[in-house]
Order: sequence, then structure tokens, then C-alpha cells
Amino acid sequence: RALVAGELRHEPSIGRRGGCTRRAADEEPHTRTAMPPETAPDDDESALLSRIDDLRIASIRPLMPAACLIEELADASVVETIRGARGALSAITRGTDQRLAVVIGPAAAHDPAAVLEFARRLVPVQQRLGGELLLVVRVFLDEPGGGAGRWSGAMYDPGLDGSFQLNRGFRQARQLLVDIARLGLPAGCLYLASISPHLPISPHISRRA
Repeated sequence: RALVAGELRHEPSIGRRGGCTRRAADEEPHTRTAMPPETAPDDDESALLSRIDDLRIASIRPLMPAACLIEELADASVVETIRGARGALSAITRGTDQRLAVVIGPAAAHDPAAVLEFARRLVPVQQRLGGELLLVVRVFLDEPGGGAGRWSGAMYDPGLDGSFQLNRGFRQARQLLVDIARLGLPAGCLYLASISPHLPISPHISRRA
């Protein structure tokens, strides 16, 4: 049965298939008239929201997925360096390893080449004093003093010019951490945002603050 123009009537059929009634060939199908685009609710809503949404956004650039960056800059040879350093740092914290953990390095990693050169110079020191010290290269990719009108850190603004080239910053930061690990040294990082542990730098950090 079907309700048509406010009246109840029996719908003609030409057979049943799977318990479903097939519409008669000469019966006019029910149709809907599409609402003109200029009066469609979605378009009206978009037009209204455009007056208040993202008014101060100059441009939107897509971020590279973290998984792609991790795959691009993968290096299995550094896994044991990072695992070993994490285990040693944990043992030092618990007191089962009597060495002193020393986090040393520049306050901000705004110059990756300089940070890597600093790490290279630490290698012979670690080799000479490894029985007493565990050196951790400080790589601060967030800037604690960042804020409105201030530099937010090498990972978020690698150009130091307010351009916020995040894809470049993430790639540059991960590459730096990989290069430090290849030297056989662990890296330490300061996390300032709850999202930081989920960024593509996290796998190559041995000490987090």
C-alpha cells in the first residue's frame, strides 16, 4: 500500500522477487525536485559561516603525514643506539647504573649543522669518559620562550622568519636526530605540547623532558 496525495491505496504489482513488490511499469515513480543551489541550506550556511570563520587565516598548507616522513627517513642502524641509551638512562634514574647522565648542548636547535658539529665533538669525549658519564645531546626543537611575536622553535619555524614551514621543520628535525644517533649518541628533547610525542621526531628521542 502507498500513501498518495493524502489517500491510502493499494499499489499495483507485476510480481514478487525476494518478498519485495516490483513497481508497475506504467506507474509514475515518486520524484523529488532538487532545491536550487542558491537556496540550498548548505550553501546558505557556508555563506554565513564565511563571514566569521578563519577571517585571520592567510593560507592553509597541508601537512605531510607523519608515517610518510618516518618511512622516508628510516634508519634501522640507529635502533640499538636509541634502545641502549633509553635503557641506560632508565637504569641511571633508578640508581642501578652509577654513571652520571649529562644533557648537554645548545639551548635551541636553530642551526642543525652547528648542533651536529657539536655532537661530533662529543663523540671522543663519550668514548673517553663512557665509564663515568652518559652524554645526551640536547636538541630543543620547541622554543620555551615562544609565543605571540616570538620564535616558536626550529621544528615549527625553521626559517626563523615567521613563515612556519612545518613540513620542512619536521623533516629537518627528524634528519638531525637520525644523524646524531648515527654518531652513537642519544638525544634529549623538551616537549612543550601534548601533541609532541606523536610527531615524527619521537622515535629518535632517548630522553624527554
